[in-house]
Amino acid sequence: LVGIVANNGELTQNASLKGCHFVQLCSQRNIPILFLMNTAPYTAETTNLMQCGRSFDPNFLFLWPNARIALVDSRRSFTFTQMWNNNYSETEIDSKVLKGKLQNESTALYSSARIWDDGVILPQSSRKVIGQCLRIMKQQRYRIVPLQQSSFPIMRM
Repeated sequence: LVGIVANNGELTQNASLKGCHFVQLCSQRNIPILFLMNTAPYTAETTNLMQCGRSFDPNFLFLWPNARIALVDSRRSFTFTQMWNNNYSETEIDSKVLKGKLQNESTALYSSARIWDDGVILPQSSRKVIGQCLRIMKQQRYRIVPLQQSSFPIMRM
């Protein structure tokens, strides 16, 4: 038994509430959760941090080769540098440098090279990798003593 949370786009308030309740139920019943996240390229990049990431202590964290890891999209970086600096010519030069740096340092390969995740997998290998991860989680569940169900507070938002 596995709980699956998937999205396609930005995280809305109602979707957050529904997801929160689902995660609580899975956690109370000691059911592993599989998060599948897909955000459009022009949405707020901070949704990535709200929905997944190392701060949530996942057992596994994989990326597809086309994934981008950045808080600011390189296409929007010019507007941010322009807000900080009133000199347009310097801002334009700085913007080109910043845009290049963001392009290079927000790739999935850059992230995996720094061990920020567990690796890059090909989309066609996703089922195989997910299956292996679920088998590992199943073995791990038998080794760890589950928490008491009463230790979970009941919260509704």
